[in-house]
Amino acid sequence: MAAGTHRAQSGRAVRHPELPHPTDLDYWNPFVSANRLTSPFGTANRIVCTGFHGVLLDCWQADQNGQPHKLVKLSMNFPGSLGATLPGGGPGHFVYPGFIPGI
Repeated sequence: MAAGTHRAQSGRAVRHPELPHPTDLDYWNPFVSANRLTSPFGTANRIVCTGFHGVLLDCWQADQNGQPHKLVKLSMNFPGSLGATLPGGGPGHFVYPGFIPGI
């Protein structure tokens, strides 16, 4: 698997998935059907995800000290508007815990 890419397989943890974050134009494009990340670290800190048949299920991101934190998967991939009919509910929006108040 090439560095910087992800392919979620059954029972396999994947390192450094490509997740658009607010500094990427694709993050704001509702027609981009991709997983999204909202985090104070962007994609600079290590991210590990698990998945099944190409759908990311859970992700963790390291903080500045290297401690992992489980990212919260929102029930809707906002601002994405497409993909909900894809297998597994389509792409997800993962948020670093505590970064957005109430999440």
